[in-house]
Amino acid sequence: MSERSGWARPDQGDDGASEYPPLPPPEAPGPGNETAITPLAPGPAPMTPPPAGGGVTRTPQQWGQPDGFFRAPKPGIVPLRPLAVGEIIDGAFASMRQNPGATFGLSAIAMTVTGLVSFLLGLAERSADTGAAALFGVVGLIITYTAQTALAGLLCVVVSEAVLGTKISLTAAFERVRPRLLGLLLLSLVVFLLIVLGAVGLLVGAFYVAVLLSLAGPAYVLEGGSIRDALRRSRELIKGAWWRTFGITLLIGLIATVCRFIILIPFLAVAAGTGDTLLGGNEAGITVGTLVLSTLATIVGSTITTPISAGGLALIYVDRRIRAEGLDVTLARAAQDRAAQDQALQALQDPSGS
Repeated sequence: MSERSGWARPDQGDDGASEYPPLPPPEAPGPGNETAITPLAPGPAPMTPPPAGGGVTRTPQQWGQPDGFFRAPKPGIVPLRPLAVGEIIDGAFASMRQNPGATFGLSAIAMTVTGLVSFLLGLAERSADTGAAALFGVVGLIITYTAQTALAGLLCVVVSEAVLGTKISLTAAFERVRPRLLGLLLLSLVVFLLIVLGAVGLLVGAFYVAVLLSLAGPAYVLEGGSIRDALRRSRELIKGAWWRTFGITLLIGLIATVCRFIILIPFLAVAAGTGDTLLGGNEAGITVGTLVLSTLATIVGSTITTPISAGGLALIYVDRRIRAEGLDVTLARAAQDRAAQDQALQALQDPSGS
């Protein structure tokens, strides 16, 4: 099965056809690429036309309703239908619980490398003049933002597998993203520069650009295409849902910040016991010990909390594609196809069925 099975853009086609034929849907498909969903209770006539780019035929009452009205499939961490805010947040934590090795492994590697670079910049900053120190600070900010944004793109591979009900190892996740890793880092840097340009005109512009391009990473990793394609796709998916995306992103960010502060409490206690502080050093300036402790606190805190933000971002991407393009039908078929593959492989390995 192709790495992008189920995630191709509507105009792209899905090159991830399985070597096994997909199982037939429970109901006969409607015209085109629509799939009828049988409601549990009778309702009014389905809404027409279907969403642009294809999708499911649903009644107005069915859109965004809980599973009580129609039973949406749930092969993984979230049901395959438009997601509520609580489901996005719960799904972000569920992806961490379901696959902690790949999630925290990728996060630990990325944050450790970033932390060590920041530590070296901090050492250089201690002995530099004001201008050089400011430059080192800006370089550190760029590196940190680029690394965290790229990590979110890496982790969306883990979350995408969790949505389909499958797990992926740390090595397999890295191998899947490795051909696009350099492009992902470049994309993260481009997004950062665009946000800075937005901030030059007005601070509000930075927030607007940040939200508008927030889905570029998942689109780049899961859909393929160029950096320009990823930026365009993010704008298309956010169109008409900027405020909702901003609100969910802000809420997830607040949750991650609270978790990060709780994680930092032991480090703050150690710093207080040595007479230093992680917020600026002692009267003689930032000591090497404080810099080491601050680096460790940053690595540990970011390793644990970055997957929360990354998981939430990946599920926002899934939700936007479900609402705009009917991706839930495609994902349900992909999950069904994988289940058929697993059954076929199990039958080959154990013909007796014991």
